[in-house]
Amino acid sequence: MKKQERILTQDELEIVLSQAQDYGRYLELENILFMHTDWKDIVWVTPINKLAFIWGNEDTGFLHINKRHLFYQNLKFWKENGKPDDPSLFKRNTIPRGDYMNIADDVFSKGVKNKKGEREGFDNYTGLFKHRDGDEHEYILVTYKDTKIVHTLYPTKKIGNQVRPKDFLWHRGDVTGTLTFPEGESRLEIVIPYVDSDNIKCYSALFEFINNKAYLRLQVHNPKEKQTGTTQPILEWDVTADTGFESMGRYFQHADLELVEQHILRFHRQVQKEKA
Repeated sequence: MKKQERILTQDELEIVLSQAQDYGRYLELENILFMHTDWKDIVWVTPINKLAFIWGNEDTGFLHINKRHLFYQNLKFWKENGKPDDPSLFKRNTIPRGDYMNIADDVFSKGVKNKKGEREGFDNYTGLFKHRDGDEHEYILVTYKDTKIVHTLYPTKKIGNQVRPKDFLWHRGDVTGTLTFPEGESRLEIVIPYVDSDNIKCYSALFEFINNKAYLRLQVHNPKEKQTGTTQPILEWDVTADTGFESMGRYFQHADLELVEQHILRFHRQVQKEKA
């Protein structure tokens, strides 16, 4: 059953608009961060167009933008058919607040008001933004109808998303790592779980780094999340001493692991074929 959205009602919107007016001269100052005690409170206003960001929740405002579109998040979204949903993510180096304000101002100023895909009660603006590194991408800014209160902001294309094999059925869970030194060896194990729409762990990718060798195995789990089998190494390669185990493990959570996920999908299809 789909959860009911918690967005600003008309009465709440009037309160937010009144709050914006009450700030008076403070709204004329750039980059002011206002304290919030409620999800409906304004936390900052853009310097050029005075677009107001509310603190928000999972469905609207700053928190919604972060939880659904920020690169460094590990929330899992699912379609109604139980397949993974991948909302478009910002670039890896996007800075919440500062970049959000700059993008919103540019899209509002230079973009076009777009009726396509517009929901009742909202205005859509589509426009380009040029990043610090010179990359230019298109974004959609959504405001509450006839106001400058920001509902959401996101790139039109999946510029920050991991590349996922077509028909892949699982989301990546929380990555864990263990570093040990058995009998003088250096051994790092990184486990990357993959879960279904019920948050049940179905497969894990196990990376083993032993001295200067690296191995990839797949772990298979039953519905009770107990490990039921580990494959022989699927991949094996050499690593150098300067590979940087610590930083490597840190980035596995958000790394592009399409090759690994292709192995999982092929393995899954083979298992399903043998069961048929």
